[in-house]
This record gives sequence, structure tokens and C-alpha cells, in this order.
Amino acid sequence: MPVEDGVTVTAESIGALTEHDTRFTAVRTRRSDGKIHIASLEEIADQLRKSGKVRGQENLTVLGHPALEVRTEDGDKLGRLRTLKIKGTLYQLGVEYSRKTAPARIEADVAKFFESFSILEEVQE
Repeated sequence: MPVEDGVTVTAESIGALTEHDTRFTAVRTRRSDGKIHIASLEEIADQLRKSGKVRGQENLTVLGHPALEVRTEDGDKLGRLRTLKIKGTLYQLGVEYSRKTAPARIEADVAKFFESFSILEEVQE
């Protein structure tokens, strides 16, 4: 899909919904010129904060790259969004779950999902 400057942006996603109504999503976004136009991961957190849904955030290192994890709250739904930019590609891993889900159960599933993330191909400059 071409954007304002005429460059093609590709977003690929995959998701799953469990029997406990937990939604897992992974999204990879790239531009054909390899230039993701965000000044920092903090821009993404700022956009979420404007929605009033952020209840916490943490700066991390994932696969040797800076990452940001934001915890969200929206009614009876809680979520975690982990974002990282590697060269010209933006990766976002998200989990959304019911406030009623047992914390021990969801924390183990979320940790396993986030820890399963890896890069299987060379990312463009």
C-alpha cells in the first residue's frame, strides 16, 4: 500500500485467540525504502497514552535491540504491547486478555509468547 511519499508499506500479521479469550498478535511493518518513520519507540507509547489506556511501560532490550513494552487497560481488557525496531522493520507483539483471567496463567503464556520471538531472515538496512 503506497503512503503519502509514494513508498510502499507492507504490514504482515498473524494472530490467535485462545479458548480463554486471550488474543495473541504479531505484526511486522516495513517500507520498500527501509525507512520506518518514527523518531523513537516512545512515539508509539505517546500515541497510546493519548488514548488514556496506558497503565505502565518498560524499556527493554530484545535480541540486542532497544524495545518498549506498554501495559494497557481498557474496561475489562488488559494488554501488553512489545515494540522494537530493527533496521528498517518495526515489530509489534501484542497480547490482550480479560481482567478475569488468572494472573499466574496469563503471565506464563505472555512470557512464553514474547520469548518465542526471533528473526529468521536478514532484515534490510
